[in-house]
Parts: sequence; C-alpha cells; structure tokens
Amino acid sequence: MKTYYTTPPMKLGSHEWRCSVTDYEGALRCTNYEFRRLGADAWQRSRNWPGYERNHNNAHGGLPASLSRLWNRYELEIVAALNGGEVAESRTLFA
Repeated sequence: MKTYYTTPPMKLGSHEWRCSVTDYEGALRCTNYEFRRLGADAWQRSRNWPGYERNHNNAHGGLPASLSRLWNRYELEIVAALNGGEVAESRTLFA
C-alpha cells in the first residue's frame, strides 16, 4: 500500500489523530485515519477505536466527531492527494 500524503498529527482529547491518503485495491485512493494515545509511538488503525462501527450506523462511523477539525484544516492537501495532484508542503509544515 502506497501512501501519498499524511497530515501532521492533531491532538483531539487524550489522543493524536492523523489522516493518510493511500492506495485502495491498487487503483483508487482513499483516506485512512489513525490514532495513538498522547506520548505513544505506535499508530493504530481507526477500526481499532473502541467506538468504531464497521457498518457506519451514524454520521461518524463511531469515530470522534471532532475529526472534522483535522479534515477541515488539511482539506486542500487531502483532496489534492485523493485526486492525484501534488501536495503543497509549505502549508503542512507551518499549520
């Protein structure tokens, strides 16, 4: 799986979250969210989040609603990476 872009970590409560744009089944690109407890080194996939709902029975799939802050801050970069474009590094370095 190739990663095209990863946001800087954002603190949300007692965890840090990040969003990556990666390959999906070799052809399409998709977003993946990962989290870790503050101070931890290893990232975990969003499906390991305690409230995660595989069937997405609510608007956030059981993930924190505050993840919208992460998306909103890096939307331009995420969308550019999803569409195969170049991501402006300067904005991610000083956000």
